[in-house]
Amino acid sequence: MDRLRELVRLHRMGTGAREVARLLGMGPNTERAYRAALVAGGVLEGPADEVPELDALKALVLLREVVDGDRGRDERAGCREGMLQAARSPAASRMLARHAA
Repeated sequence: MDRLRELVRLHRMGTGAREVARLLGMGPNTERAYRAALVAGGVLEGPADEVPELDALKALVLLREVVDGDRGRDERAGCREGMLQAARSPAASRMLARHAA
């Protein structure tokens, strides 16, 4: 399972942020940034066995990076393109439709 999907699953199970970072082998700042993006997207709530598709989670993280301006101008252009590709995926469309309802 991908680290983003596993991060969502662990948080839905009630695992603490430090433990999530340790289990996934990522730094606490990375975990915090991913968590902030996923909280903003409303995907950390729900059953642990119904984790959104990876493309949808990636789109949320990329969107947050672009909005926050964490990257340089040249990198932002590539990030936007990646975000658009991920947002066009069927999984992202289903997730966005579900949250809009």
